[in-house]
Amino acid sequence: MSEPIRAQLKDLAESIIAQMKTGSDQWYMPWHQGLKEPVNLVTGRVFKGRNAAILWNASCRFGYKRNEWATLKQWSKRRGKVRPGSKGVRVFVPLQNLAADLFGGNTPELTGFSSYHVFNVEQINNFNPEHPDLFYENSAEIIADQHIDTLVKRSGADIRYEGERACYLPKPDKILMPPRSAFIHTRHTTPTEGFYSTLVHEIVHWTKRIGRSPRQSPFDEPLQAYAFEELVAELGAAMICTRFGQRVEPRPDHAAYLSGWLILLENDFRYFYQALYLAQEAVHWLYRHTKMVPEGWVLEEQGEDAEKKAKEKAEEIGAVLASDVRVDQPGLDGSYITTMLLSVKCGACEERYSIALIKGQEVSRCPLCYRVNLHPIPV
Repeated sequence: MSEPIRAQLKDLAESIIAQMKTGSDQWYMPWHQGLKEPVNLVTGRVFKGRNAAILWNASCRFGYKRNEWATLKQWSKRRGKVRPGSKGVRVFVPLQNLAADLFGGNTPELTGFSSYHVFNVEQINNFNPEHPDLFYENSAEIIADQHIDTLVKRSGADIRYEGERACYLPKPDKILMPPRSAFIHTRHTTPTEGFYSTLVHEIVHWTKRIGRSPRQSPFDEPLQAYAFEELVAELGAAMICTRFGQRVEPRPDHAAYLSGWLILLENDFRYFYQALYLAQEAVHWLYRHTKMVPEGWVLEEQGEDAEKKAKEKAEEIGAVLASDVRVDQPGLDGSYITTMLLSVKCGACEERYSIALIKGQEVSRCPLCYRVNLHPIPV
């Protein structure tokens, strides 16, 4: 990685950490101001992980209110002209070479990263999109509350509006929410905004279950794992609330894990990129699951769809999926086959993915960069 790129990423990390420290006394983080997912206006693909963080930070720094980006060539094809003196923002794309893999074939292998520059729509003259970025054709006539109500209803989550605590309970797979009347005005948000931002935060936690958008913390230590999952849910809630026109209410329990966030990120800022990527995966799964994908967006299959394909593959060999444990099931020839659902951290791009493996199968291929990863199944 070149020194200019290292400097850019170091500046990004320092900028976000500084914003978090500035708001720590009020528990008011930068994403509470509106974290819009950046999207390529031409291809419809959403920028993820590190690139999403780079473009988000650029929007905050330069005051951009819109989230559409494209290259100079792509804007030219849309007859848009970049304003004189405008500077693009550098984003990254993985470089891959074909190499012999352990499957007996050739697999694209990550060898590094190249970069290119994109420009925000607010840097462009003579550009007038033909349609707004909306969820429904008539969504201008629908208030934001109804959008979130629809998302929650279509999610199928079991929500109990009772008590004073908001939380997701994994074992019974249900969400506890205080009644809407329990939310009051704060200096940051209205009761309505507080209610919906809290509800969406818990919905993002709810997506963690296998069969939805499963994820695992990179930490074994409980407090660190808790802080990481809260960061994922907070980022995911910010994305959804911003998309639906709601502000995210800073949660009163931020103090319990804010120091944990800062310690983790100051030691290794890549955890922020990972949390952001997992939050996007959860949000995108919700959009697909509820059939509320924003117009013009192109979302890759993941979560439930990826899990379904893994299950179908396992069933082809007479095995079944198990959740985080080994399970012996009869094979087609009468013998027993051990199947395990693993969460794998890629040795090249460091992304996490789930894979169903049978006994004796010690390799898998990363769906992001196609790197072959080794992970022997214990006997």
